[in-house]
Amino acid sequence: MRVAVGTSRDITDRELRLASQMGCSGVVVPTPAAWSGRDRWDADDIARLRDRIEGFGLRLEALQNTPPAFLDPFRLGTADADRALEAYRHTVRAVGKAGVPILGYNWRPNQVYRTGHVAGRGGATFTAFDVADSTRPLSHEREYPADELWATFDRFAREILPVASDAGVRLALHPDDPPGFPIGGVARIMSSLEGYERARGLAQGSPAWSLLFCLGCWSEIGGND
Repeated sequence: MRVAVGTSRDITDRELRLASQMGCSGVVVPTPAAWSGRDRWDADDIARLRDRIEGFGLRLEALQNTPPAFLDPFRLGTADADRALEAYRHTVRAVGKAGVPILGYNWRPNQVYRTGHVAGRGGATFTAFDVADSTRPLSHEREYPADELWATFDRFAREILPVASDAGVRLALHPDDPPGFPIGGVARIMSSLEGYERARGLAQGSPAWSLLFCLGCWSEIGGND
């Protein structure tokens, strides 16, 4: 087991220096801010980021996620789905070519959803989620029931997991945050152990399939002792 620390999207020298001082083996990087506005990632850019991180004596252990726009057309089955899928294939191959072993992803078009902020310890400000305040209008023009999201995930498993396996990349599936019910009319299908078992079944034993074990989300899911 290796211990890595997450960075901000800015991936500053200060963060990398601190990770090294803490004795971490490496870092996990979210979508880099410097790569905003793209529809795919290239191996040369990822390799340059990897080299910079290695200059601090660290490993680039994983890329935590890609921008929502990379997968949303495919997750929702829009007219642009095929183009998005081909661009994602390019990204997965680029991650593997750059020598990064893990790429995180999720199946929640509404991403991480919070209802506001609350005061916390010592005057800190926390993000918060309150079910009573969670009603919101349709976020994607219409409702997207669970069966539609499962259909697009099934195609993703069939068409992307083999690409990831060939590239030497494990795709780590993050649970819904928060789990449990539709948000903005869009179902949240990765909100239970049963959902993950179904996803694993659709992966058909692919070595590229894995889960991102977010302790906070799994604690919220509950019943998984």
